[in-house]
Amino acid sequence: MDQFVRVNNIQLHYLDHQGCDPPLVLMPGLTANACSFDGLIKAGLSPALRVLALDLRGRGLSHIPDSGYSMADHAADVLGLLDTLELRQVVLGGHSFGGLLSIYMAAKNPERVSKLVIIDAAGSMHPRVRELSNPLLTALVKCCPRGRLTLRP
Repeated sequence: MDQFVRVNNIQLHYLDHQGCDPPLVLMPGLTANACSFDGLIKAGLSPALRVLALDLRGRGLSHIPDSGYSMADHAADVLGLLDTLELRQVVLGGHSFGGLLSIYMAAKNPERVSKLVIIDAAGSMHPRVRELSNPLLTALVKCCPRGRLTLRP
């Protein structure tokens, strides 16, 4: 079910698939959104678990702020969501960028994460990742209409 919450001065969109505890929070890759987990959810994750699939800032139906795309900014959004939903501890997971964000959050906030589910994520980033990603990000800005932009460069 589509849900929205206001955290860190942005509106964050997530899909709430009701189920049993523990809650599983899934975060998508750089160019994806919450719907990228639909296949896994339909395959049986829910109703076995309550699954929250997020549109991170600048992606899907979440707000597109002009700035604030660091790992710390993304983590603050997710923590704001958890606080709003009164979820003290969750299973946290993600694909690619979402997996890296999950690792970052578990390292910085271990009390909030009981387990990690990492799908195809690097343990570290190339030191020039921003520069090397610019062509992809520029193409996304040109091809995606406002409100469906995956990520601002």
